[in-house]
Amino acid sequence: MTIRVCLAVVCTVVGAFLPAASFAQLTANPYAGESYIYNSDVFYLPTNGPAPIGKDGPTFADSTLRTRVGLDGTYFWDQQKFYATVEGRRYDYDHFTSLDHNEATVDGGLKWIAGAALDGTVDYRHERSMVQFTDLIDATQLILQTENTGTVTARLFVTPDWRVDSQLKDREFYSPRPDAPDLGLHEDSIIEGLRYLGLGDISAGFDVQYLRGTYSHAPVTEAAALRYHQVTVEGTVTYVLSGLTTFSGNLGYTRRTDDEGSILPGSNYSGNNVSGVTGKVTYKRDLTVKTSVGAELERAVNSYVTTAGSELDTSVNVFATWLATYKLSVRASYKWTDSEYPQFDAGERVDHVQYANIEATYDVLHWLSIRPYVRYQTRSSTLADYSYNSTGFGIEFLATLFKH
Repeated sequence: MTIRVCLAVVCTVVGAFLPAASFAQLTANPYAGESYIYNSDVFYLPTNGPAPIGKDGPTFADSTLRTRVGLDGTYFWDQQKFYATVEGRRYDYDHFTSLDHNEATVDGGLKWIAGAALDGTVDYRHERSMVQFTDLIDATQLILQTENTGTVTARLFVTPDWRVDSQLKDREFYSPRPDAPDLGLHEDSIIEGLRYLGLGDISAGFDVQYLRGTYSHAPVTEAAALRYHQVTVEGTVTYVLSGLTTFSGNLGYTRRTDDEGSILPGSNYSGNNVSGVTGKVTYKRDLTVKTSVGAELERAVNSYVTTAGSELDTSVNVFATWLATYKLSVRASYKWTDSEYPQFDAGERVDHVQYANIEATYDVLHWLSIRPYVRYQTRSSTLADYSYNSTGFGIEFLATLFKH
């Protein structure tokens, strides 16, 4: 199905199901895209081992055709804004046809205002996607995962200079593994924050987060504690100068602890507890009206679903954007990540991941854009089976009914 045909189908559906009287307050933007993607190591395997067998023989590489069709929509009711995105994707592989699959994303919510002193959001996201082979070891079979996330936020302006921020989040993540076909993770968290806004271009404050997580059907053979809790305390600051320079940062301390009595009987448990300084610092600078650069430094405690454990990730990301013309934009980025896994013996597994990307977007017509890109990704690990090198490139043709 071509891009124009996909776009026409989406437009027909929108016109059939949405009342004409609503279009005064409704914005609906259907889109459709077609991508050709090549990856030199589609399974992210060490290339010094045997190559997987595709339909034309052994190979590490493969090319993929991705088709996606979606709809972005917003609806304004007085001061309230409803929004939604629905997208379906189809992946067809050239050599490893057993990886052919469908994916889908549904995201929607409400940005609400209850007077000058109180506003917030309600958001729900559902996604069905393939488990990335970077999260698997020596695996070549298709595995699909499902993630459901609900988020509620509120901002209360106690005075013109003081604001209280609150966030509740509930996440259900079903991500099977070859040795744990029903593996899942449920996390819920609450964040309470206080901001002082009386410093002109600077706002400052602090956040306190409590997170609770539970693994289900975890692999017994790995280090696994079924339940954990996590506490984070951070100071935060945001600085914006004349629209040219933006700085935001939060720095604090995180501690994740396994709950007593939640260790799987017979598991090879060596401890998932992790703690340390965490936070994120982001800097962006507009050098000219066409060129901007930026950098991010982040350290965070995350969940490593594969072993029902945790990981401590430290990353540095630098990026640049160049608006060559009103039709052409170019973006380049490089990210380095160091990951430590406390459930392994001390120092047994430490990963260093590098990811580089350069892409350009060119608006051929008012409804059609082309986006070619080149990517390089490598992981060196203290465990040899976890190391890989991957080079990829692709091009996407994207048609939209309305350009933003």
